[in-house]
Amino acid sequence: MKHVLLATTALAMTAGVASAEMSFKFSGKANAGISSSTTAAVTASPGWADANDDLIEAQALLADATTAALQTTANAAITAANTALAGETAAVTASTASVASSGIDLDFSASVTTDSGITITVADDFGGGSLIDWNDDNAVEAQTSDLDQPTVTVAMAGVTVKIDPGQVDDLYDDSQTGDVQISTSMAGFSIDYVASQDTDTNTNSYKLGYAMGDLSVSVIGTTSGDAASTADAGKATQVVTAAENDAMKWSASYKMGDITLGLEMNNNGDNDDVTTGSVSYAMGNGLSVSLSADDNDDWDASATWTSGAMSVTYSTDEESDWAAYGSYALGGGASIFASTAAANDWTAFGVEFTF
Repeated sequence: MKHVLLATTALAMTAGVASAEMSFKFSGKANAGISSSTTAAVTASPGWADANDDLIEAQALLADATTAALQTTANAAITAANTALAGETAAVTASTASVASSGIDLDFSASVTTDSGITITVADDFGGGSLIDWNDDNAVEAQTSDLDQPTVTVAMAGVTVKIDPGQVDDLYDDSQTGDVQISTSMAGFSIDYVASQDTDTNTNSYKLGYAMGDLSVSVIGTTSGDAASTADAGKATQVVTAAENDAMKWSASYKMGDITLGLEMNNNGDNDDVTTGSVSYAMGNGLSVSLSADDNDDWDASATWTSGAMSVTYSTDEESDWAAYGSYALGGGASIFASTAAANDWTAFGVEFTF
């Protein structure tokens, strides 16, 4: 009887796997080119010179020490000077470097749908060399060459659960992360929640959204916004901006033909509230423009023109932090690109293709 039961169970499991729907996806991007950027000069902190002088004097004392007692005293002075230097910033001279680079980033996923309609997906990415991030971060970014922690997604009955410990973006500010995201939507409403384990330093965040025709609204919050920013003040550290802690923002957008209007109110946690208005306009003939401004004297503007295989974008802000990007599609997923930006005197050009 026991053997019959085991055989029946094995047959049932085999049938379940055989009838499950499995799929695999593979995609990627590669590029190669030349980029140039300038490393900004750094002014030494006020206490660096004194700490460095102390270290030089201690090293000279050790060199001249003739007894064990003097050597002990000199070594203690060297340790103290090194500790002081660790808390200071040395001066750095501005420098410009041009580099040639090539890289590839590969994304793959595997999915299975069970007999009961549950879809389970695992996804990861890996690569090699360095990719030129020419139209976003303006940087050459190294690609990891081995498999890392994968993202696992489980979807059923309109609910999706994504598990990727320490790698799920905080919904309010993606400079923080969580472990698990739960998402669902119905009748125009959407709900997202990112949770973290109580034993780590990551955050919990949420997003509630509603869309009705051309109108959409959302509320987004987090248990921990941006950390405090600091600056050197002599030998002390001065807090420039307080930590946000619990933070929330409300936003709404309305589309009227080729024009989209937006409004956002962000309480920034423990910092000052900021209200931002925005407008974007698709003017026709491949030209679109956008402008946003807030009540803190910040603004951003951009324009994009597309004609056939060519696309050009220019953006700037209240600090004249401008950037310009251009690309020309060659067909088959390949394109040539060029970009330049005020930040770090960035320039880049090269060839790229996606597959």
